[in-house]
Amino acid sequence: TIGIQYGKEKQAQNDGFASYLPPGATTVNAGAIPSLLEATTISATAGYFAEQSFSYKDRLYLTGAVRSDRNSAFGTKFQRVYYPKASVSYVLSDESFFPKSSVLSSLRLRGAYGASGRQPGSNDALAFYSPVVASADGTDTPGIVFSSLLNPGLKPERSAEVEMGFDANLIRGRINLEFTYYKKTSKDALIARIIAPSVGLAASRLENIGKTQNEGIEGTINAT
Repeated sequence: TIGIQYGKEKQAQNDGFASYLPPGATTVNAGAIPSLLEATTISATAGYFAEQSFSYKDRLYLTGAVRSDRNSAFGTKFQRVYYPKASVSYVLSDESFFPKSSVLSSLRLRGAYGASGRQPGSNDALAFYSPVVASADGTDTPGIVFSSLLNPGLKPERSAEVEMGFDANLIRGRINLEFTYYKKTSKDALIARIIAPSVGLAASRLENIGKTQNEGIEGTINAT
């Protein structure tokens, strides 16, 4: 199986507000305290994927796949991300060498690995400026300052998980047992890092500096 996926979202916003309108006023700019806001957010993602599955004698199943994404929110120095996955399932009890027993009716072993990610915000990697009035020698001069810093290396958060376990059927189907061990690692998590005041920006910037890890077991017993 092969395929492509493309999606694009665009949001444009223009707001006008004013207070202390005089009698008979019909426009926003007639107010004593006007306020205007303009915002544009654009996000586009192009993805490609390929997947292949194999089976052998209805007892061994293998699947492998990979997905590649490009997103407009990535920094200019990061172009593409890859997410692989693989899984295997083996019905061991169907083999001729497996001992037959009235206690253990069937046994299936399984394992899987997969990676996924979360894209940054649409404007998280961009630089923005805010207008200010600079005063020099008693003269006001228009100027600009940073409101957010450029991050050309921004990339998505990435998570990868490994699972291993088995499914067993006991006492002619009266008891079903499932057991799974999993370990998940997330890296490049987006964390708001405080910017040094010497940069001239009293704010933070999202950077890929976080990492978390968790593991555990899951078990299920169904009895009739």
